[in-house]
Amino acid sequence: MIVRDEAAMLPAFFESVEGLWDELVVVDTGSEDETVALCEAAGAVVTHFAWVDDFSAARNAGLEVARGEWILFLDADERPSPEVRQQIRDVIQHRDAGAATVVMRNELPHGNHRDASLLRLFRSHSTIRFSYPIHEDISRPVLQRLTATGQTMRHLEGVVRHLGYVRQTMVDRDKKLRDLRMLERCLVSDPDDLYVHFKLLELARFWDDGPLLRRSAGTALESLRRTSAIKLRGLHYGGDLIVSIVQGHFPGDLPSQLEFLDRWTGAVHPSAILFYWRGQVREQLADRDGAESDFRSAMEVKDARDVQMSTVRPRMGLCRLAMAQGDLEAAVAHANHALDGNPKDPEVITASLALSQIMGGDAAARDLARDYEKLYGPSDLVDRTLKGLGIL
Repeated sequence: MIVRDEAAMLPAFFESVEGLWDELVVVDTGSEDETVALCEAAGAVVTHFAWVDDFSAARNAGLEVARGEWILFLDADERPSPEVRQQIRDVIQHRDAGAATVVMRNELPHGNHRDASLLRLFRSHSTIRFSYPIHEDISRPVLQRLTATGQTMRHLEGVVRHLGYVRQTMVDRDKKLRDLRMLERCLVSDPDDLYVHFKLLELARFWDDGPLLRRSAGTALESLRRTSAIKLRGLHYGGDLIVSIVQGHFPGDLPSQLEFLDRWTGAVHPSAILFYWRGQVREQLADRDGAESDFRSAMEVKDARDVQMSTVRPRMGLCRLAMAQGDLEAAVAHANHALDGNPKDPEVITASLALSQIMGGDAAARDLARDYEKLYGPSDLVDRTLKGLGIL
């Protein structure tokens, strides 16, 4: 672990990793609260590291201290589930296993979440060290080591919940300016690093920073055009990158968005967000058949980074298309599927109640609201939607 002033997070973290570690190495980068004392009380080996604006440097300082055969790296705002704890303990018993990913879950507003399979577990070796000062990465040396040893990468299905991207936490720690400074410094040394461009675009989107999004999209597009097709196809974030460029470089220009998406869709690994976004553009351009095809393609992507982009969002796209055609029964079926996927989603709730009112009147909408409350509990959003429909 690398930490700084994590006293508020650590008690729950230690509870979530109970029984998981044999040696806990903590790199403290200048805590002024009770972080160090809490770590030492938990049995950690604490080493102190002067912060130099480089997460990889701090991580690597921890690797120099660690003595275990296997390395698992986690942050104080991450919570491994009991399932993934057991899966980790199981996988390290296999001689042919050399590394493993876990499912990192970032919880989003309204019950949605984004999952990503992240490399967090690997056999320790002197050649394996982190790179990038921010959003540090260790995949390249791990993959090289797996090739050299003939061992395999395992993909664990257990979930690790990530709490750190709750907006208030980000505000409290003033992470935006820090992250922006570090990412821009990376581009000075390598202007064509698409991973860094992608992270800049993510930062702009998270903070709804329009000027940063436009500027970052322009420079990312220049680098994209200089990137080989083989390299681009291998990027797991390729679809997200293309959509982010579209959002920043062609805001409001639907024909240009569609032309750009058509050009690059086949160049990247199949992406739910890319198919969904192209479906939305086609929907707005009155290309019903094209939109339906894209929404269904999004639902067929099984390794979507953002789960709602392969489930709830394309389902609601199909719901809108059915409503526009007057096929209310199909619209209800799609809305019901989406409701099963996420009963807290605002668009799903609004569409479900509106369709109930259209097909069965106010009484049907009230009945659906009562059934919803029995299944999921009281909801202010349901009440507001009923009022908006003139029912309450």
